[in-house]
Amino acid sequence: MKSAAARELLLGEMLSEKEDPNDSQEQILLLFEGTGNRRRIRRELSKQYDVAGGRHASAWPKDVDLALIDGPSLHQHRDALRALREEARGYLPCLLVLSKQHNQPASERIFEIADEVVSRPLPPSMLLRRVRALLRERSRALASLNGRRGSQQQEQDSFSALDLRDRVATMLLFDQIVTAGQVGAARRRWKKAGMPGALWRTVARMPEVDREAVYARAAKVYEFDSVDFNMHSVRTLIRKRRSRFTLEQWARMVDLNVVPVRTAYEKEKGTLRWAFASHDPGRPSLERLLADLEVASHTLAYAPEERIEEVFADALPQLARERAVQRLRSDLSAGRTPQEKDIRFFEDRSSVPSSLQETLRRARERLEEHRTEWPPSKERPPNSSGRGRSRERKTDAAATTAAASEGAAPLIPAEVFRGVLAEALQLDARVVYLVGTNGSGGRLAVYHRQGRTLRHRRTLGHLSAETMVDFAVGQILSLHRADKRSGNVIEYWAESRRVDFRLSVAPPRALPEELPARREAEAVVVKRVS
Repeated sequence: MKSAAARELLLGEMLSEKEDPNDSQEQILLLFEGTGNRRRIRRELSKQYDVAGGRHASAWPKDVDLALIDGPSLHQHRDALRALREEARGYLPCLLVLSKQHNQPASERIFEIADEVVSRPLPPSMLLRRVRALLRERSRALASLNGRRGSQQQEQDSFSALDLRDRVATMLLFDQIVTAGQVGAARRRWKKAGMPGALWRTVARMPEVDREAVYARAAKVYEFDSVDFNMHSVRTLIRKRRSRFTLEQWARMVDLNVVPVRTAYEKEKGTLRWAFASHDPGRPSLERLLADLEVASHTLAYAPEERIEEVFADALPQLARERAVQRLRSDLSAGRTPQEKDIRFFEDRSSVPSSLQETLRRARERLEEHRTEWPPSKERPPNSSGRGRSRERKTDAAATTAAASEGAAPLIPAEVFRGVLAEALQLDARVVYLVGTNGSGGRLAVYHRQGRTLRHRRTLGHLSAETMVDFAVGQILSLHRADKRSGNVIEYWAESRRVDFRLSVAPPRALPEELPARREAEAVVVKRVS
């Protein structure tokens, strides 16, 4: 258990991280074939970082914080770069810069080495922004790695034992969205399959993993904005602009789960600017799709997968149906576990053609086998992203806290937190206090502020207030620099409506006098802001 002072110190370090680039001592390995480009980039980077290079791997420095490479260098030094990343301590980011002549979509093989791909011409300010973002992720990964190495190893798949190179997977562990056991199992499956694509996408497919929380965190790591949209407005937009794209293009959008959410006329350019949303905006194939759509101007942002699929199921039902069938058959033929949502798409058996009955039967059997292979774990990971929850999870969230007060099994902080948000929304509580009780070993008590009245809602068994405070601190750390809005804002989705809560950890002196909490302990405060 970290002390309050230690948590405060860690929080301060994270918030001040790299605020002054001139204080940075990171070392960048620059590998560019073009002399002119290499000189210009070196000149810009040298103002803030140590820059090294070399035509041969033997001349490269060993202590590197980031590799910045172009296409020819990737082709020439692929094996050496792979070895450099494998030997590095922790996550070593690699940024690939491609020329504008490279008009082919980035392949998954590129991403075995590179974490991000950008295209020239690229303004120096944009390049520096990407470099800083990657270096920040490395710093956070190293800080997390150092902290966990100091604690006692609880299982074989501990964070340090995993020695991850995937920065999204690293941040998923750091934010407690997944457990080390889940990442370890995903990594074994990923290696067995020949390491296709990024490890974190395999993590997202693992049982008991909150898939949409994984994609939401990945979008933040890659610095994509989130977009909120009205379901009715998007359906109207699709129907209005349906003739703008061919049937094949709409089918590709449905298949990749990328949807136009709004348009705006740019008077100075005389063109229509399109805003697209996807649950996986960093996927390489999206760049090629958007180029093929031939829209003069566009933006791409993150939105929950489930909400986008609901739009397509309503506005383009035939294409959505074909996608579900294709995914089921593809998963079965490849030996992968089918997604439950694809099976649910055909719950009305009367509308399912006889040719699909056997596919559905096999899919259900495979899903049940997979559940048997992965029994529910007591270490189900915390997560408070609140995005894209299924209706079942939304309905059951508030019941979690009630079950806890009746002496149920040990609780997961994230599940309790989701239940707290759901209950606060149902009862119209403006402020929720999660505090330690004076007796019963400091168990977690929940209080609601409704107007001027402070009411005790329940006391939760099998969960201490200190555990909840640690969880809240982890969430605050993950929110900073990951969200451009001010404050520690947590999003919670109730049906299609977003409700924002502000999360904080308050010292004893800042708590209301009438709150019967342990005077020496901190408390978690959740305020509804929308």
